[in-house]
Amino acid sequence: MDELTRKCLLGIIQRGITEARSCALSGHNKATADLLDALDNIPRHLAKWMPDSEREIAVQLETFQKQHPNHATDYAAIFKKRRQTLY
Repeated sequence: MDELTRKCLLGIIQRGITEARSCALSGHNKATADLLDALDNIPRHLAKWMPDSEREIAVQLETFQKQHPNHATDYAAIFKKRRQTLY
């Protein structure tokens, strides 16, 4: 995994945790659970990058986007474009 991908994924985790907390506090339990489902395997991939890691992460993020198309952050697009979102 290259450094840009690593930083992108760390930013996704950071932003996702913040947004999951906000969703939970707002009572949006389904969105909270779905977002955490989309994020929960990223640390495993960061620890040990495998040939299918990129595809698996993309599928999880795309699934969340399909479930919640109006969510404020399009994590699938961020990952695809390798945008860095670390604060």
